[in-house]
Amino acid sequence: AISFESGPKMAGAGVNVLLLVQTLLYAACAIASLATSIPAGLEEANFGSKCILYGSVKWKNQTAKTFEVASFGSPSSCHFCIYLSVFTLFYGLLAAGYHGYALYKQIDPTELWVMPAILCNAALMVLVFIASCVMSVGFTMWCDSLGSLGFKCVDAYKLDWGSYKGTTFYAHLAAAQGAFWVTFLMWAVNLGMSLWRWRLNRRARSQAQMPSTVSDKAPITDHPEYDPSASRVI
Repeated sequence: AISFESGPKMAGAGVNVLLLVQTLLYAACAIASLATSIPAGLEEANFGSKCILYGSVKWKNQTAKTFEVASFGSPSSCHFCIYLSVFTLFYGLLAAGYHGYALYKQIDPTELWVMPAILCNAALMVLVFIASCVMSVGFTMWCDSLGSLGFKCVDAYKLDWGSYKGTTFYAHLAAAQGAFWVTFLMWAVNLGMSLWRWRLNRRARSQAQMPSTVSDKAPITDHPEYDPSASRVI
């Protein structure tokens, strides 16, 4: 059986689709984090542990068409993107394992921690959005600096970078930039699904309390100690 519902009646009743989709989303977020952290880390290493985001280049010899790095960006820009990606990698794996275990054991979805998940997902969505902006703006400024010298970022592999290994930065950072925005969208969807599950859980708990409320208001004739002949309760 497959169900989108959440509540006690669903325990042991088959696959909860909402829980399954969230499990897959957490795993996808973890995989996407690899696509952001690895390329960004490689380019930091290729430029001598320096950050090219928000950096600039200048002519070294305009006649010979050689250039050099004029300035690097703040290391915190690259470190923020890399360390956040590493954190989301481990968080995504742990969350996927937690939800996968709940699916395997067919645990009642109302017993799972929903509010902490909502808070964590919301915080990560905001942080990943900030990292996406940092990566996009910093990458654009670096490419604009190259463009001011008449070079194109996409042709970086053809250029002479001297002591730096700058031939792969465009492919790596373009991939990281795209992966960051995809990751942001996935965290946004995951947050929306967590809010939906919280709403379903509230409704399921309300429905679970209804039978007890009805039984309290049952007619007095249903009372086990009711004596019809005496027309009174003993």
